[in-house]
Amino acid sequence: MLQPEGVTPGVPRHFATSLTLNGYARGVVATVFEGRPVKLEGNPLHPASLGATDAFTEAAILSSTIPTAPAPCGRAGG
Repeated sequence: MLQPEGVTPGVPRHFATSLTLNGYARGVVATVFEGRPVKLEGNPLHPASLGATDAFTEAAILSSTIPTAPAPCGRAGG
């Protein structure tokens, strides 16, 4: 596997993005290690969140997709 340009193992990257809930966007800052999101925080520059977060924002990290992750293992035969 080739390492993407600009990615240093163990060094976090931060991206400003948004999440939707009931049709409304909330600004967040995502902390990412090696392409995998590990933390979502409120974006203090976004007028909807003003840096705050809630349980829905914190839980959204659990539903983030990781396209390179292997499929979960299951028992053979049922």
